[in-house]
Amino acid sequence: MKRTRIIDEDMLLPDDLEEDNEPKQAITFRKLLLRFADGKDKALIAVGYSLAVMSGAGMPLLVYFTSSMMGSFTQGDEGSTNEINSLAFQNLMIGVFVFLVSYVCYVSLYIVAERIGKRTRVAYLRSLLQQEVAWFECSDKTVELSAKLS
Repeated sequence: MKRTRIIDEDMLLPDDLEEDNEPKQAITFRKLLLRFADGKDKALIAVGYSLAVMSGAGMPLLVYFTSSMMGSFTQGDEGSTNEINSLAFQNLMIGVFVFLVSYVCYVSLYIVAERIGKRTRVAYLRSLLQQEVAWFECSDKTVELSAKLS
């Protein structure tokens, strides 16, 4: 008989062993992530990944405008100074854009990691509290438990 413990209304955590005492297959990171992620977390993940793509696309633009600016240095006339100033300003704006996008990407993914990590630790603690007392007396599990929860 397969036993499951209810963690929340729709989250189920199975026991460690199947009916025939064979260990279960390891849960992949993606399944674990999506098991404890709610709608807000999924939206933050989508925002974080899309901003990471935008941040990565900004770097080749910086290289392109820097190479154009270096090409303007070779001309040496009065018009090239205005062109260099324009390209330097474009480089500055792209750099600020890449910095802001990278920061928001980092913050959104950090928030998701903290929220999912908290839910995972709470589910683990609830699972531990549902164990029989004899389970804790088998070995030095009490020392290991505090390390796993932190």
